[in-house]
Amino acid sequence: MHQALHLLSNTGQGLPIDIWAPATKQLPPQNAQQYSAGFNFDPTVINLNFSLGVYYKQLGNLTEYKSGFGYVSNLTLPWQLLVEKDGKGSAYGVEMLVKGKVGKMEGWLEYTLAWNNRKFENINNNDWYYAKYDRRHDLGINLSYPAWREWKFNSTFVFTSGQPATLPIAYCEDINGNEIPFYKKRNNLRMPAYHRLDIAFTREFVSRRGRNSILSFGAYNTYHRINPFYIMLIEREVEENGQVVLQNRKYEAGTLFGIMPFISYTVKFE
Repeated sequence: MHQALHLLSNTGQGLPIDIWAPATKQLPPQNAQQYSAGFNFDPTVINLNFSLGVYYKQLGNLTEYKSGFGYVSNLTLPWQLLVEKDGKGSAYGVEMLVKGKVGKMEGWLEYTLAWNNRKFENINNNDWYYAKYDRRHDLGINLSYPAWREWKFNSTFVFTSGQPATLPIAYCEDINGNEIPFYKKRNNLRMPAYHRLDIAFTREFVSRRGRNSILSFGAYNTYHRINPFYIMLIEREVEENGQVVLQNRKYEAGTLFGIMPFISYTVKFE
């Protein structure tokens, strides 16, 4: 596979910003070779479907921001000057899916165990490091059940490992008293894990005008999980007798949405 676009992602704290940049003469298209194998099993004794797959992917001609650079802080420079090129990558893992039906209840469970790595000559001392979208565990569970009359209840739970991020592990001061962040390596820490539960009640019916219609209501992120969308360094000072005696710094995750109720009505024109 070849891709004539490069994805540039900031890996530090603050709002995540992804930029798609075209391939150029200096930055040729990315390439990848993927090998995969799997099997599907349908036992006749029980109403289940089981599938398992493995994959391995080699990537070449990757690009990534240079250490200390990012899109927001360098708006005046051409993007080609902000990136490292000729990077290598590898992605591999195991994927599993189980689907079944017991009585009136049906659902599926999917799980992926995966690794995603990168390597650049001038990043991380030319050592392998986790890519931004490395997710060790990815779990999804879905259950649906006819609640009453024409209404169907549906619930979905998802869980993924935290996203890697490049964050300072310490701060020091120069001779002028300016604070200098100290980084150990690229993507050295992980954000908290992501998980949420969505529920919905859905009814499919034919309207008075003969249109196939769907009425649905429910809630996204039912238990109001503060899933990390970005991470920031929060500073708090403790004073005694007008003097600062303690300065506490802590990384805290920020989110875009908590619990979100919804209602929708769909009409199909066929």
